[in-house]
Amino acid sequence: MFKRSTGTLRKSDQHLSLNCSQSTGREDFDGLQYIFTTPHQSRLILQAVCILVCLWGWLSGTVSGQTEALSAAAWKLETIEFTDGRKLYGLLEEREDGGTLFTQVVRPAGKPMYLISWTQLDPSRIESASKLSPEDHAVLVRRVETFRAHRDVQRAAEMEVDLERTGEDGPWIYRGSWFVMQSSADVPLTREAVVRLTQVFGALESLIPPRQFPSEVLTVKLCGSAAQYRREQDTLGLVIDNPAFFSPARHLLVAGSDVPALVQHYHTAQESLASSRRAYEQLGRQLDERLRELTQDLERQGVPSAQRSEIVRRTRNRSQREQSEAFTKLDSAENENRLSLESAKKRFFSRLYHEVWHAYAARHLTGTAVQGLPRWLDEGLAQVFETAQLESGELRLDAPDSVRLKALKADLASPQPLWLANVLSADGSRFLVGHADSKSTSDRFYLYSWGLALHVALLDPILSGEKLADLSDPKSRLPGIVRFEKLVGMPLQDFERLWRTSITNLSAGSSLRQPAVENTP
Repeated sequence: MFKRSTGTLRKSDQHLSLNCSQSTGREDFDGLQYIFTTPHQSRLILQAVCILVCLWGWLSGTVSGQTEALSAAAWKLETIEFTDGRKLYGLLEEREDGGTLFTQVVRPAGKPMYLISWTQLDPSRIESASKLSPEDHAVLVRRVETFRAHRDVQRAAEMEVDLERTGEDGPWIYRGSWFVMQSSADVPLTREAVVRLTQVFGALESLIPPRQFPSEVLTVKLCGSAAQYRREQDTLGLVIDNPAFFSPARHLLVAGSDVPALVQHYHTAQESLASSRRAYEQLGRQLDERLRELTQDLERQGVPSAQRSEIVRRTRNRSQREQSEAFTKLDSAENENRLSLESAKKRFFSRLYHEVWHAYAARHLTGTAVQGLPRWLDEGLAQVFETAQLESGELRLDAPDSVRLKALKADLASPQPLWLANVLSADGSRFLVGHADSKSTSDRFYLYSWGLALHVALLDPILSGEKLADLSDPKSRLPGIVRFEKLVGMPLQDFERLWRTSITNLSAGSSLRQPAVENTP
């Protein structure tokens, strides 16, 4: 799709006009679309379509026999009820002047949290106010303050990351308590990756206390280009299309990314747009002078005064209107560029978090790189985590992924859906994409594994520390299907009927947990 976002101001023999119909062109680069027009110089508009994902959570360590859903607990919130029956939930504070300050906390299921500040509340409209205990109020204050300062804290944390490298062409090296990173990406992306992965490992540790800390160091290789990522695969004798992978035997996590190239093109696009904006601003400053020249031209041609005034008035209005429209399009393009880059980064990090789960589970939970969790559960949970939210230091997982849910429902309704026996018995080859023919099969096994993990972890949480250990016990000789039947407490055919009904009846907006307090009025 082509966009015309700029125009050229030109003087004709009779009047001044803005022409907004310049020629356009388009180039493609690795899934990005660059759309440009040319008034005096080209400008680049970056567009990308990516899938957004955030972060995730899992079950905390449980005492034997207890299970709980894979989500952090709901926040305890304070309440204001208005005389018309409406309720707001959030943080209630007293101002120094004796007034009331209320910060509404909105945590929609499966979406990022946001705050709304109510600085002026009419006491006559308030029916009642409910405050937490001093201890719980202090916890809420800390959480809200942490959320507000998240961006500044994130930037400060990134700047504190200590990187080193040998030679100008060597990889950047980071050494931390959870992993050692080797990165050929640029410094900003490397630092952001270090901070994000450290936060995810820390959140997983708080939700699922590790059972062991292996002596082997986890190495994370962050490839700054797809070409380098392919070379890493060649070195290991792998041929897969997945954008990242974890090797338990090597304690190695490798991720490939074109984000550094996208960042470079993003800055090029923004600089071009800024140049266009400056050009239009200059034309705006010159408008009065050009209109005076137009008036003089018309006067020399003998155009009557009233007609001259009307031509100048219409030309000014048209010029200002079209310039305003151009600025609006420039604003829109700049915003699209920003959102496109954010989407690309979210897509990259979501897959990286997927592999972080595999690394954490294999290294700190199952106690073995040979047996590990059943493939359906390991891959299923990794996908479940991709759509969770990481906010104020906690992981939130409270809504099913709408895209996966829609796709799974469609497959279940198809003439030949997969049987769960095939999913439970699948080995790792079913989840690797090495060529086009294997992609559809891999996608289906991933999809069904997501649905199964969603069910046993969130819809009907039955996992516990003890059951987790049973599932990953390397000494067990029980077939995978028998282990699953032991986990769910019923024959597989009975569970399959129950599961299909559960998925079919589940809606994308369903909340996967019962909040302690409703979060919307």
